[in-house]
Amino acid sequence: MTLKDPGSAARTKQWRKNNPDKVRKQIQSRYARPSYQRYMRDYHLQLKYGMSHEDYERMLVDQEGLCRVCKRPDLNCRLAVDHDHTTRKVRGLLCGMCNKALGLLGEDPLRILALLNYVYSWGGYDRVD
Repeated sequence: MTLKDPGSAARTKQWRKNNPDKVRKQIQSRYARPSYQRYMRDYHLQLKYGMSHEDYERMLVDQEGLCRVCKRPDLNCRLAVDHDHTTRKVRGLLCGMCNKALGLLGEDPLRILALLNYVYSWGGYDRVD
């Protein structure tokens, strides 16, 4: 086994200090690569939700590429993975707006229903029970 040159770490550190623009460019090009972005997306899915990229794609096909709540596509980005924060169980894929709304309402069904009834009361709709 060959030991690494003990001075190489110091030389690398010095080079990085002397060439911040080159270092920034290297880092940006690495993170911009589609392969890196795919790797990080897959890593995130597995780490946070215990699901693979194939699991996500299967859910996306099952939902016909639409948000589970409003039945619209998310034109700005990929659909978000919605999960129960207590059980960690994945519930479906949501567009950014529905995902944010659910989070802001604390996933509280009574609060969601109260907000719905409030909106209906001002829009001439019948109350929902």
